[in-house]
Amino acid sequence: MEKKNFVRMYLPCTLFCLLLVAAKVSAFLPTTGGPPDGQQNIPIDALIDRQFDRPFTNSTVNTTNVHLKTNTGNVSGGAPTGGNLCDNIIISGGDRLICEHLPLDPETWYTFTITTGVQTSTGYALPADITYEYRTSDFGGAVGEYVSPPTIDSSVPRAGGTMPINGKIRVYFDPGGSGTGTTMKTVGAGSVFDLESVKLKAAVNGQPSGANMLACSSTGADVANPTDCNMAWNATNKELIITPGKKAPAGTVDSTGGSTITAGASYILIIEGPSGGGWSGVGGVRNSEDMPMMDQYYWANFTAAATDNTGPDVQGTYPQNNSTGVDRALYDMSIGFNDALDPATVSGGSIRFYCEDNDGNGGNGCNAGTDGWDANDTEITTIFVDYDTAERSAIVSPSSLLAASTKYYVRVTSDVKDIVGNRFDGDTVTVGNQAEVITFTTSANINGGVSDTDKPQLMYANADNFSIAATFSEPMKFDAAANLLDRPSTGPNDVNNLNNWAVESPPGSPASLMGKSIFYDPKNLTLTIEGFSLPPNQTVRIKAQTATGAIYIKDLSGNAVSDTGSGNLADATVQSVQDSGGQLGPGAHSGEFDFFSFGMKPVMVFPRTALAGATS
Repeated sequence: MEKKNFVRMYLPCTLFCLLLVAAKVSAFLPTTGGPPDGQQNIPIDALIDRQFDRPFTNSTVNTTNVHLKTNTGNVSGGAPTGGNLCDNIIISGGDRLICEHLPLDPETWYTFTITTGVQTSTGYALPADITYEYRTSDFGGAVGEYVSPPTIDSSVPRAGGTMPINGKIRVYFDPGGSGTGTTMKTVGAGSVFDLESVKLKAAVNGQPSGANMLACSSTGADVANPTDCNMAWNATNKELIITPGKKAPAGTVDSTGGSTITAGASYILIIEGPSGGGWSGVGGVRNSEDMPMMDQYYWANFTAAATDNTGPDVQGTYPQNNSTGVDRALYDMSIGFNDALDPATVSGGSIRFYCEDNDGNGGNGCNAGTDGWDANDTEITTIFVDYDTAERSAIVSPSSLLAASTKYYVRVTSDVKDIVGNRFDGDTVTVGNQAEVITFTTSANINGGVSDTDKPQLMYANADNFSIAATFSEPMKFDAAANLLDRPSTGPNDVNNLNNWAVESPPGSPASLMGKSIFYDPKNLTLTIEGFSLPPNQTVRIKAQTATGAIYIKDLSGNAVSDTGSGNLADATVQSVQDSGGQLGPGAHSGEFDFFSFGMKPVMVFPRTALAGATS
């Protein structure tokens, strides 16, 4: 073949191949991720990530080749300066990198850089460094805006209630803080043992009178069992136990100092918050990160009653005992008691759930056996048991569909105790403390129909600086064990699997879910994610889908969340936690709301004229 013919034939092929190789090399570029270049008002804990069109050589994706830095002069276009704010670079799916960082500074420009040191799995490098710049929102300036403050959820007795003189005052806290390890402060000023912050006083005309009736001579090393103190801190249940005039938590031995309460007399429990300046105020009970409560105080009036030696009993249930035709998607069995319970004793161990069976083997299903609860019946352990202190009710929520046309039993055992410590007794006629069994039978219906093919939807969401709560249209699949421990589930279709969610603040700017806590409240069909730092009055969007848009969350029937319209997302305007009080979603407060019953100081109002029928 002549040389010129060879060149004429093979040169175009060679050029084509070189162009093809060049095209493949240049194709190594990011395709999606956030925040977008130039985005302003991103949250200080924004999710910073980029997904590429080809998988990485993992060893090249590191903090040397990927970095986040502040802009010189704090202006757009300023040169990146300072240390790398990416503490770690996480690889997801082989082709997505995530910059893991601490909360950023507010109102600050940052540049995110991915250098040519990052390579594909076949060794191709980026054609040039890629940079993106962002500016954080102005949410900042106050110490409390980055760390969730502690709040008081409730107390026993409630304001306006009664308490037997042998009872224990219990105050239930949400310690807040920046992580799951936060508890309430237990040493020094501002601790739950500080007599300047925790007070019990006699009530005269509805106002506190006299000296603090509490004493705390010595706490010792174990704050749950202090040496000689009227207060004890139970970190597991996040409760402060107060036994006036007695050593806490048992309340059976006199303390050094302190006064007991007298039947018929009235008292006021006061938990002090900061005085002056809100979060920047001084004094008051604080969490272990030295954050004070949002409010100036928690105030609960109550009247002491006679000694109580009678165990609690069931007052009413839903479904009622011996009910039939109960829906298989039951998610809110309720057991009301005639007395306030010790929440620590209300669990899946003290309230148990069974299906009628003939062999005690749940692996082969629930088969009809001898009518009535017995040892052959199979216990169902995949339930979540909660206690509503305001309603004095235990809530039992199965995490899966119940079997059709099957008899079930809820067994309340004597391990349940009231706030005095008296054990439950379901049969006061029989000697000893007896369990009580509530029986019901399911129908074939699911959510009111013969079958359930409807996709669940997100109905609405609420948010404050630190949390987002999203409510569903129907009961969802969840991991009861993870829920109990306040940990994310790993179940692929569970609503409390953090990986099944995405949050944007504002919409279009992903927020990081790393290190966030997640909890599903089955009674109220509400999922809450905590641990954010969101600017007030900004719109936040929550999506029941992964960061890549996949939908895995399912209802009890196995239907995935709706992907039509806005069925899998909800927007909310971020409230200040000072307005929300940390209470989001339905059921955050139970019963009729009044300020007095929620620990706020009452204001006494009198008519100017005391004559009947007179206008004043």
